[in-house]
Amino acid sequence: MVQLGQFPPARHVLAHISDTHLLGGGRKLYGAVDIEPPLVRALEQLHRSNLPIEAIVFTGDLADLAEPDAYARLKGIVEPAAERIGAKIVWVMGNHDERPAYSAGLFGVESTDPQDRVELVNGLRIISLDSTVPGYHHGDLVESQLEWLRGVLAEPAPDGTILALHHPPLPSPVEIMAILELQNMQRLADVVRGTDVRAILAGHLHHAMSGMFAGIPVSVAAATCYTIDPSAPAGSLLGVDGAQSVNLVHVYDDQILHSVVPVNETVAVSGFPDSVLDRLAELTHEQRIEAFSNKRSTFNLAEMESERRRRVAAPAPARPPRPPRAARDHRGVDLRVSIDGYLRHLELDRGFSPHTVRGYRTDLLDLAGFAEDTGVDDTTGLDLELLRGWRLARVHRGTREVDPRPPQRRRPRLHEVARPHR
Repeated sequence: MVQLGQFPPARHVLAHISDTHLLGGGRKLYGAVDIEPPLVRALEQLHRSNLPIEAIVFTGDLADLAEPDAYARLKGIVEPAAERIGAKIVWVMGNHDERPAYSAGLFGVESTDPQDRVELVNGLRIISLDSTVPGYHHGDLVESQLEWLRGVLAEPAPDGTILALHHPPLPSPVEIMAILELQNMQRLADVVRGTDVRAILAGHLHHAMSGMFAGIPVSVAAATCYTIDPSAPAGSLLGVDGAQSVNLVHVYDDQILHSVVPVNETVAVSGFPDSVLDRLAELTHEQRIEAFSNKRSTFNLAEMESERRRRVAAPAPARPPRPPRAARDHRGVDLRVSIDGYLRHLELDRGFSPHTVRGYRTDLLDLAGFAEDTGVDDTTGLDLELLRGWRLARVHRGTREVDPRPPQRRRPRLHEVARPHR
């Protein structure tokens, strides 16, 4: 894999999913929210990405009412998807989960003890810490859990530690949710400060958020069921069926990135295929800068791919009836006639060799064919937008490799083609 920027690939990639709130029998949450499809879609997106995801971390509230069938349905959705992705699953307790049903449904052993576990993923340690309080929705940690955590962290892991718990050790921007926050945060801070904990993953709030705790970055994933709008009127609590998302976690040697990935149905409006990246990888760094960064380059990939999609998706606009050729405005010259005149100009006036003129003829006739396919057959329709669409079409059919040189050094300017020639 060619390194395109200043950083090598991430050492580890995780997916962070929270607050699935599944119900037994596939029932809708509040009788209105179909909660399984967003989770299925999120896992499909992770699989489609082809990213080397090593673990999927679920930070709590896996089942809304802790029903055994809800945990069975969760496993039925997640386990096959994780196998396809090639990722381990890390479960974390949430306040809507209940320890007996959670432990029996996901681990096969019913227990009322705190559900704290450690998973080692290719040198990266992931600690699942149970922040729930039986019978309540707020969070807290008992002294025995803190002692256990202190003991685990006493020996650093090869690539450091990710701590995952449901209740984030952060203030809440939604005022009423402060009642349900993690209690006695300072006790946790005293345990993790100065250890190899590199990031804390959490959920609970139903909206994405980030902050710092005891010098450690904290990332809160939103939810796949429904989300809470932090911009709702102060003092209120507004849950909405929208803005569901999951997070990607890229772990580098000296930093960690958290990316929010929407899982709602979307419509592609721009982009380019991975084949373009393959072509760019064949270039030198300087050539890539000219091909992708230079604003004057006709190979401005994002813009041109967006234009290609628009042209493919939208029918060509209806053109008004054309008058007979003799009656046309003198400014609208037939495109092929203009090309013939321009080629004679190159040969007779500028002294270009027959070989060079043949090269120009091939390109310009190809341009004319593309223009006619889009409803343009005279010089009034020649513009930069048309040229960019033609360039992208050539790249996609393999006619032209990436050429980082400025376009004016390899092709005639459009106004030269459109200018009358003898």
